[in-house]
Amino acid sequence: MSSAQFLNSFEDDLQQVERLLVEMGGLVERQIFDATAALHARDIDWANEIVKGDRAIDALENEVDEKIIRLIALRHPRGADLRFVIGAMKVSSSLERLGDYAKNMAKRTLVISQSPPVGSITLTLKRMSELVSQMLEDVLNAYVKRDVELADTVRSRDE
Repeated sequence: MSSAQFLNSFEDDLQQVERLLVEMGGLVERQIFDATAALHARDIDWANEIVKGDRAIDALENEVDEKIIRLIALRHPRGADLRFVIGAMKVSSSLERLGDYAKNMAKRTLVISQSPPVGSITLTLKRMSELVSQMLEDVLNAYVKRDVELADTVRSRDE
């Protein structure tokens, strides 16, 4: 394999990991939105679907981890490439955790739907979820575009 072929193949591997992370991020965004909507609607069937949907996020995390481990073993990335690969693994882990939070919100819907509504709590949760979803979208865009300023803005908003 020539040096150019090796670099192209390495770049293809990195892009594939990035595509998986973007797909995973989209699923997590959808889960957060749906979990919030199911809670607001007190829809138990929808909540159960969200709980089941977490498996797809977990599977993507496993796929990302496998690809990264393979990439490290075969390509021996250094410098910026190694930082990207390690960062991708951390992003994958964080996205999986966010998916778990959405799943847990859906699980709580099952309990909450059995109780009478309490004030505007679901509206507050809806606003919070919208903020989280926007931050998630922005941080994924910052990651893909390597936009440090946007990432810093998201971090500031999180404060």
